[in-house]
Amino acid sequence: RAAMERDPRFVGALRLRAQGRHEAAIQMLSDLVMAATEGKTDEEQMALALAPVYYEYGCALACAERRAREVDYDAAGDAAEQEAQKEDTGVEVTDTADREDVGESTERVVDAEEEEQPPSKRARTTTEEGPRDSTREDDDAAKEEDEAEEEEEEVPADEDDDDQEEEEEESDAELAWKMLDQARCIYERHVDAPETRRDALSGVARCCVQLGDLDRDAGAWGDAIVEYAACVDRYETRGAPYAIDERKRMVAAAAAAAAAYVACPAGDDVVAGLDLVVAKAEDRLARAEELVNAAQTKLNELLLVAADSSSSSGGSAVDDADAKKDVAALAVEVQAAIDALAEAKGPQGGGGAPPRSNGSTPAAGGTPTSSG
Repeated sequence: RAAMERDPRFVGALRLRAQGRHEAAIQMLSDLVMAATEGKTDEEQMALALAPVYYEYGCALACAERRAREVDYDAAGDAAEQEAQKEDTGVEVTDTADREDVGESTERVVDAEEEEQPPSKRARTTTEEGPRDSTREDDDAAKEEDEAEEEEEEVPADEDDDDQEEEEEESDAELAWKMLDQARCIYERHVDAPETRRDALSGVARCCVQLGDLDRDAGAWGDAIVEYAACVDRYETRGAPYAIDERKRMVAAAAAAAAAYVACPAGDDVVAGLDLVVAKAEDRLARAEELVNAAQTKLNELLLVAADSSSSSGGSAVDDADAKKDVAALAVEVQAAIDALAEAKGPQGGGGAPPRSNGSTPAAGGTPTSSG
């Protein structure tokens, strides 16, 4: 594994991902995967050394897919806003500056009754050099159209096949799922060997939380619950000690699983856990409450360990600031799960946050409370 993880392409891709340059990382990891698997048997492609590469490739693809979806969402929102402003004011808004000035400027308001009529065909075919022969131009245009139609009819069959293959090409999300599932399968093969057990269980847990995120993005709530629950189960099966990043991942997985239970359609049974135990629809919110409590407990444990680690290691201010941002983000996720559960339970369910046995959710960046 060490040799593959020292490959300049792998190291470079990790650096690019940290900078948010996911497309560049995808290209680098794609080249690495191709070089590492070309001409290899199926069994050789399942080597443990390749699991980190598949994992990082899948993560980069998933991040790129989310980034593209966010861009599309923002663009759709901007278009809707511009259309609404145009209907309200009659001003055609084309950019941010226009939106800021829309209340002050009406220079581009178009009065339909005063709108200029389009120039005549004769005027359109007149240039500074003088009039053109519009009849000749029309003939030339018709000839060009006929030639274009003939070229379309003569497109070879193999080109049509290529176009069809491009249309059927996998999305980033689909390829990400395949890469992450491949990495998980590899790690699963090594969970029973004493020398690889700990690292393999950690690898499975990392893959599960990423696969859960992909299922959540697709609205496959039951599948997401299975993956999130598997992440927590694998870490607990492996046992302590846990690294800070592993504790963060367990908090995030427990909160996400709770939110997925709430989001799951009320009449649907849910399959959850490594043993694929069915949670009946009527038990859905009870399971969500258990997971919310677990997320809060793990978050408090994380805060205690992070505080001890920071004070004993004398970490830099930058590292401390980054750690606080991560914990604050996790606290927001846990609180969001609490709020979603309270809303789903409604007044009949008592509302509010579920009961806790070891304190309350700390404020973002704060310290945990404990009942002793």
